[in-house]
Amino acid sequence: QVLGNFWLHRFVCCICEHRERTRGVCPFNPNCAKRGLFCKHAQKCFVCDAWSCEECRLVNGDGEDVAAMVETIQPYSIFLDFDRTVCTTRTGGSPLQGNHSVDPDLFSILCRYADRAHIVTRNSYRDDIKQYLHSKGLHDVPVHSVKKHESKASVVCDPKLLPVGCVGLFVDDSIQEHADAQLSECKQVFRVLFSRACA
Repeated sequence: QVLGNFWLHRFVCCICEHRERTRGVCPFNPNCAKRGLFCKHAQKCFVCDAWSCEECRLVNGDGEDVAAMVETIQPYSIFLDFDRTVCTTRTGGSPLQGNHSVDPDLFSILCRYADRAHIVTRNSYRDDIKQYLHSKGLHDVPVHSVKKHESKASVVCDPKLLPVGCVGLFVDDSIQEHADAQLSECKQVFRVLFSRACA
């Protein structure tokens, strides 16, 4: 059956879209559900629908949303990605090379909650990141550099940093990091898929 554009959403007919959502599958990309990125509560995709669900502990947001979440859940530990999250550096670049800026809301969180905040990054320029933060007046925030094939959960879910029974907040601009099974299955951790575009 040929349907007009009125019945299509992103080239998927409304009937097929409803059927796939009812099955718990993203109608636009079946891999989203396989990667744990489909909310079964609302039958929406965190990526394709830019959906947020507090019950799934994954929300989309910018710096203001993160600041509001910190106030609401009062996390024991706050874990922030560096590249394209706290700072405008591209993946793996040194913040000391070129002209970079910090997200004002996330930087404010780092300053206000320095005793419980951590930088968790795949950027190997750990000392440069520390020096960059130091130049901005931030001296005591630990910087954890995670290797390519290592899960960020090795830091975020470490009981020395996030004791059992305490709540943590993880903020990263990469959906791949949020799709990590070790992170998504950790009931202690609320996650924010960060985007400056939300501002």
